[in-house]
Amino acid sequence: MNARQVATAAGVILMALAALVLTRAEPPSTTGLDGYPGLQLPRRTDPPEPVIEGPPLLVVTPDGISLDGVELVRMTDGVPPRDLMRGVLIAPLLDALRTEADARKEAVAAGATPFRGRLHLAADERVHFDVVRTVMYTAGEAEFADIRFLSRGSDDTLGSFPADRPRVTPGK
Repeated sequence: MNARQVATAAGVILMALAALVLTRAEPPSTTGLDGYPGLQLPRRTDPPEPVIEGPPLLVVTPDGISLDGVELVRMTDGVPPRDLMRGVLIAPLLDALRTEADARKEAVAAGATPFRGRLHLAADERVHFDVVRTVMYTAGEAEFADIRFLSRGSDDTLGSFPADRPRVTPGK
């Protein structure tokens, strides 16, 4: 084999390894759900799409809202406290997500993957949908409009599915 053939073969192997990593159904350490032992994700009967590494993880439980393992909001009776609301937005969540979006956009200048506004949302099925909708609306206002819900498949495999940003203002 000449140098060109070796380089081509190495490139093919690297692309195959990258594809394997990106298509794993449950990345072991990047889902970040280990810190939420009581989290009850929705179940789907259709095969879930794989969870891709990279996007921030937003977890909503009856007790609070966390971004990448950092609690931003402690909930009372499954609802964010009124003093943390900025109109229909959850202020600490909005601030944290805007900071995250800005950091990701700045990282693009240093050669990182382009910012696409993707976010993984692990919403506990016990959380009322009005709260989830408010979280989604807040995320959208912080430029995270490509929201993917995390779910469990019938075989307990972690997967994701796309969610549309709510078109109705929360509370109306």
